[in-house]
Amino acid sequence: MLTFPTSHALTDALITAIQTPDLTARLPIVLFLYEVADTDTEHLIRCHVVRPRHSSGAEGLDTTIVGRLEALTRGHTDTQGPIPALMAAVHATTGDAPGFRMLACAALDDDIVIAANEPHGCRRLDAVDIDGRVYQLTRYHAETHPIVTVDDADEPRDTPATIPALQNALKIAVRLASRV
Repeated sequence: MLTFPTSHALTDALITAIQTPDLTARLPIVLFLYEVADTDTEHLIRCHVVRPRHSSGAEGLDTTIVGRLEALTRGHTDTQGPIPALMAAVHATTGDAPGFRMLACAALDDDIVIAANEPHGCRRLDAVDIDGRVYQLTRYHAETHPIVTVDDADEPRDTPATIPALQNALKIAVRLASRV
């Protein structure tokens, strides 16, 4: 279970991610966020970026973020596929760092929102943490700060379409991280 300071730090990391121009130059991206112990009392949240490729399905080329997320988890094994490769890269970075644990998985993409019958460009970040909390961040292009919503309970009618695929990717990453 995430402590309040950890969930607060995770929210700060998601806010930083949605506002970082270098990170968001080529969207969509998937972020795997994890924690490592810096000292006995300090823990750092880091993220690993994955740029999911287009996937080909029965309907042709799937360019949606949901389709790309599903492609990350489709047909994986414990040693083959994008998530095992990601976990190997994370392990290479962290080594045997104490206090390592996966925290969350997030999808970041550009979107269009209709408000007052006008289209507005925005950047959206949907995330799910290991406790099942759903994070939704929206930063309108004309604004400098995002709107942040954190839901403790998974409410299907309020849940973005990306969340089931993010939950699946996080579940696989957590399982593989426990074996590293």
